[in-house]
Formats: sequence, structure tokens, C-alpha cells
Amino acid sequence: MERKILGETADRSAAGPPVAELFRELTGLLRTGLGFDGGCFHGADPATGFLISTVSEGLDAQGFEQAAFLEFWSADGTRSVAIRESGLLAQGVVRANHGRPERSVRCRELLTELGYVAELRVNCDVQDGRWGAAAFMRERGQGGGRRRPAGRGPVLDRGQRPAGQPLELSSGR
Repeated sequence: MERKILGETADRSAAGPPVAELFRELTGLLRTGLGFDGGCFHGADPATGFLISTVSEGLDAQGFEQAAFLEFWSADGTRSVAIRESGLLAQGVVRANHGRPERSVRCRELLTELGYVAELRVNCDVQDGRWGAAAFMRERGQGGGRRRPAGRGPVLDRGQRPAGQPLELSSGR
């Protein structure tokens, strides 16, 4: 499944659709592979990293102001800046807090309030610029069974590599 998702992502990106359309297509594609209930993609100014556009799926817009406040003013380990400074491309709220997501101000003051228990945040960094970001959230009761929690599995574990290292395709783990 990993090869299929990566291949389809590359094909859809190479087709050059408008950014909002590409983000919507990727949301549908990634929903199956990542198992998330709500998510958003952001375009960013590559020189400053400042987010300049948002396309969301399954998210209540009431949380946007608080999400922006926490991104700019908190010391949370899943802020885009913190992810970049850690040398990673992606970080999950559970992993960033060593299995204790309640330690995260973002989790306590935003995710939990909106009914989410897990979040994966991804930076889309190329060379020295941040071209975009994405976040994928999992609701309560959605992590059971064979479904992996958001932020786990072969595709996402590769995102845990240091920034600048290529993501390698393999047969999984």
C-alpha cells in the first residue's frame, strides 16, 4: 500500500492541478493509508514559512483561531518550527510526548476540546524553504482494532528521519 500511496501522490502532484484541488485529492488518498478523521493542508511562503492558504477536510473551523494561536505562541513540541528544529519531517503528538499526549498544550487546549486523541503534523520542506504543512487528526474511539494510530506505520515512520534525507521505498518492516 505504501508504494501505491507514494506513486499516486507523485502522479497527482506531477499533473499540476490547482493547489486546493491537489490538497483535496491527497486528503482522499491519504485518509485510507493514514487512517485519520480530519485533516488540513497549508500552502506556505517558502522564504518565511508563513502559512498562506488552508484546505481542510472534516475539521470544524471553530478551532482554527486557537490552532493558529498555539502554533505561534506556545512551546508545544509539535509546532512546525519545533518539528523543523528537531530535524524531522513529521511528528505525532503521542510520539512527541513519549506516549503522554496530555503533556502537550496543543492536545489539552485544542485537540481534546474538539474530540481528537491523536494528531500527526508534517512539514513540507524543500531545500531551505517550507512550502507547506499538513495535519491529520484521529477522533476518540477510532484507534482500536487493526487500524494504526495516526502517526504510526511504515509510511510515517520514514517521516521520522532527519530532514534532508531521502525517503526510501522498501517492502515495509
